Amino acid sequence: MTNRTKAACQIGMYGLGPMGRSLVLNLADHGYATAAYNITADLTWQLMKVPELPGLVTPFFNEHDFIAGLKQPRTVMIMVKSGSPVDQVIARLLPLMDPGDIIIEGGNSDFRDTARRLRAVNEKGVMYIGTGVSGGEEGARRGPSLMPGGNREAWPLVKELLQSIAARNPQGQPCCEWIGPEGAGHFVKTHHNGIEYGVMQVIGEVCWVLRALGLSNGEMADTMDGWNRHMKAFLLEITAQVLRANDDDGSPLLDHVLDVAGAKGTGAGTVVSALDLGQAVNILAAGVAARLMSTNRPRRLAIRDAYNVPEPVLSGPLEEWKEKLGLALEAAFALAYAQGFTTLEEASIQYNWGLNLPQIASIWGGGCIIRAQILNEIAAAFTADPKLDTLLLAPAFVECIGRGVPALREVVSACVMAGLPVPAMNSALSNFDSMRSPGLISASVIALLRDLFGAHTFQRVDRPGTFHRDWQRDAAR
Repeated sequence: MTNRTKAACQIGMYGLGPMGRSLVLNLADHGYATAAYNITADLTWQLMKVPELPGLVTPFFNEHDFIAGLKQPRTVMIMVKSGSPVDQVIARLLPLMDPGDIIIEGGNSDFRDTARRLRAVNEKGVMYIGTGVSGGEEGARRGPSLMPGGNREAWPLVKELLQSIAARNPQGQPCCEWIGPEGAGHFVKTHHNGIEYGVMQVIGEVCWVLRALGLSNGEMADTMDGWNRHMKAFLLEITAQVLRANDDDGSPLLDHVLDVAGAKGTGAGTVVSALDLGQAVNILAAGVAARLMSTNRPRRLAIRDAYNVPEPVLSGPLEEWKEKLGLALEAAFALAYAQGFTTLEEASIQYNWGLNLPQIASIWGGGCIIRAQILNEIAAAFTADPKLDTLLLAPAFVECIGRGVPALREVVSACVMAGLPVPAMNSALSNFDSMRSPGLISASVIALLRDLFGAHTFQRVDRPGTFHRDWQRDAAR
């Protein structure tokens, strides 16, 4: 411990894994005296050995001293694994805290858990903020996108601190604004991650198409760079980076990577919470399902061998393919972001959160994983029409999707014929076709089937009301 007085720290960080450790260094860089604690002391000692460690960080090795080392009213940020570990930490800290203190929880928590914890700590007079943190370890260190929600009265007390460590968007604004009550902050972060799942799957599929066309990894990276000159998407930027990465022997790293993509559950959380709101997010769900399918490699290999499936190959003029793929990529991006924001809009209505959608697009404009030029267009669309029902009706989206869907249709069709799976791009196309269709005959058939076997009734196009047909009478004829 340093020679500073015990109660000198402005904020305490509980949990010194990669994210917590990076946030500690970020806070100290911005002049905040920070108390650092981890339940296992090894991570605390590792933090204190960081060469560039600012002098404003004070290590603590028990929870009582950690809380005692904070100025009142105290602010504690918890960065531990979501789920029961968060509840366990709160149970240990709450008896040591006083009314007016603030807990900020920055993990990938389920928004319903956040609302439950808020109610529990409020009974002790402690305020609670559940904040989404996006940007990964590097973002946490240099400037993340932050999505705080919970007790509104706590926001003025932590606003300056959180905004000072946040990233800045291209307009120079902090990528941190108040999201809403209860678990709104964590809900928005979850759906940020859902968009991320969908977009990453689209990018992965485009890379596979380029490989099937015979491009080298370097040529694929150059193609990504070309598209990204106007899309300005962080995920495209780092895709080019990983495509250029070489292994220790100089060979392309990608060629040595097992075809298994992990997940931490926020993608599935997006799909479930969207379905709870009556929203279909099939592009985002395709990204989740593709990762799950990748994890059972032995089964996939057995099926491959049983059906003797060759590697998919595509052919045709390369420049034409690149042009079509670029347009298809833009359209699929737009449709994925639109699904995410439609769910946010519905959550705002059903949960009475009052979400500021242009502001959410703005704080995602820097620091976070899904930052891209399209977010400027989303912010502009909701600013121009705050009651916009779907981004698919915004002029910029109508232009982008209208321009890109014919190419998307050609790409998906060619991939289907070649046996190259493109579930996210296919879902994007199916979503658009369903939304623009003058009539969903499949839905009409299902409505009658439900009425036949379950008497669930159906509606008609020629008169109002609900109807049930006597199907037994029909069968008796």
